[in-house]
Amino acid sequence: MGADDQAMGNAESAQSAPFGTMPAPAWLRAVMGLTRRLPRNAIGRRAASLARSLGSRAFGGAVDVDVLGARMRLHTRGNACEKRLLFTPHFFDPEDLKFLEPEIGPGFVFIDVGANVGAYALFVAARAGADATVIAIEPHPVARARLAFNVASSDHRSTRILPIALSDRCGTTRLQVLASNIGNTAIGAEGRANYQDGGIEVATETLLGLAERHELDRIDAIKMDIEGHEDVVLSAFFSSAPVSLWPRLLIFENNRALWSRDLLAEIVAKGYTVLKSGPGNAVVRRVR
Repeated sequence: MGADDQAMGNAESAQSAPFGTMPAPAWLRAVMGLTRRLPRNAIGRRAASLARSLGSRAFGGAVDVDVLGARMRLHTRGNACEKRLLFTPHFFDPEDLKFLEPEIGPGFVFIDVGANVGAYALFVAARAGADATVIAIEPHPVARARLAFNVASSDHRSTRILPIALSDRCGTTRLQVLASNIGNTAIGAEGRANYQDGGIEVATETLLGLAERHELDRIDAIKMDIEGHEDVVLSAFFSSAPVSLWPRLLIFENNRALWSRDLLAEIVAKGYTVLKSGPGNAVVRRVR
């Protein structure tokens, strides 16, 4: 068995118990109760960071919770996204979700690129209904197993999970893994500090190819968090995709320091207006 297969097997084994069988112990529920009431300001964020750190050190397991309209099993270690969702869900991209939520309706078509354990995909699926199309892309085997568990536990049958990475061409690539945070994995990160040698080999596909393979005639919204590869994927997409496939709303991690071009300016030139430019994510809406 290869390392990738073993990682997937271990992740699936950890997710075998049904949802609801892993409640938080009383003391951890108390900590979560406190952190979820912290104000969304500088003091609240500093306190939240400290509480998340202490909570994860004291409890190294998984907890079943309802969050963002979904049932999720969240782990306290090894994934910053899960810790944020568990301890401080009201800090989880509140502006971005506020822009996204009014766009969601019946038949909504949403692509979550770098889905991690499914926060955005599940947020959309919970609000869009059974006739929505939600495509969640997550190449990391452990994160993908957790994503699959959360989707199944929430009974969001509209969600399709793809074990690939997006790039500007089809083929394979090495996904570099940050051991301390499985949500922080990247293509082309060989020279960056803290990334493991070797990584995980994954299949790649273009965003346009994915849309064509799934017979999409439109894309209502895309969220993309792929650690600096956003410019490669989106520039290739906008240069080749028909205008009918350009998303109405686009949320992507603002990784200017890692991009080889001014991606935000390129997208604005395509007829998008900037709703938010960072820090964190950029959010743009199509106006023509």
